[in-house]
Amino acid sequence: MSSRTLIDVSLYRNSYTRLNDTYQVPFSLDPATIGAVLASGAPLSVSATQVNGRDISARGGEIEIHHELHRTWRLTASYSGAFLSTRIRPEFDPARILDLTSFYPKHMAQLRSSWDLSRRWLADLEIYRTAALVDASQSHQPAFTRADARLEYKLTERASLSLQGRHLLRPWQTEYPGESLYPNRSIGRSITLGLRWVR
Repeated sequence: MSSRTLIDVSLYRNSYTRLNDTYQVPFSLDPATIGAVLASGAPLSVSATQVNGRDISARGGEIEIHHELHRTWRLTASYSGAFLSTRIRPEFDPARILDLTSFYPKHMAQLRSSWDLSRRWLADLEIYRTAALVDASQSHQPAFTRADARLEYKLTERASLSLQGRHLLRPWQTEYPGESLYPNRSIGRSITLGLRWVR
């Protein structure tokens, strides 16, 4: 590569065994007992326990390109891909696993631009793209784009003042789909004023 361009590439493959799941404990009640419970109005609960019943194989990679267009302007672009395969261990009944959901984005990309506007002013702009979050049941959270921006002013060699905005494209962004046990996780737009001092 040239002195102004740097490319990083990484690949991985990992295997995980006996991961934790919530497992419905088999039970049986005779019809008379079920009728008595329902007639009394008492809740009919299902017993569950934690088991190490899942194996997962993960593979993927990342490429990142750093390029200096000018001594005052730098670009960084990156892409990562992740692919999972899951298997319930044969000693467990898949129909009794209560939380098969394992959401993850298969594709993620980022573009960052950094400018030295002058000796004192610096500006950063970052654009992120995250693919839809999917799981084995094909539930998903739609893909989304996020934009962050930052402006910094150097007060002295050791101190600087910055203004940063995150999630600028919309007031709220849901980053994780809701489930019965876990509600939607949403992150709101934010504007932050910061003061940094280095000893």
